[in-house]
Amino acid sequence: MDTVKEKDYLPTTAKELADQHELVDLVAKMVNIYNKGLNDSQKQMLRDMHAELKGENINQPDWTGVNYLNLILEMVYMRGCAFGHIKGMAQMHNSYSKDIKNIWDNRKK
Repeated sequence: MDTVKEKDYLPTTAKELADQHELVDLVAKMVNIYNKGLNDSQKQMLRDMHAELKGENINQPDWTGVNYLNLILEMVYMRGCAFGHIKGMAQMHNSYSKDIKNIWDNRKK
């Protein structure tokens, strides 16, 4: 893999570093909550959050075998993917804008 492309995935701005720190902190907090044990209200809240993120109906019952740690980590992962997608879109927009500017500047010559 090209080293420039590998670096594209690393945080490069203070906001991206803060977002990354926030995700890591969120994982730590959620795992800590899970390890202390979830009450029924917290379980319902997690099921509702997960369902909403996936575009499913909320207020689903507590089905047997629901892995709440898996739900927690999947939601944090989806948030991380969203941040990555936003960064990728911003990079694409910047590249596209530069290309358009170059085409425009060359057209003037």
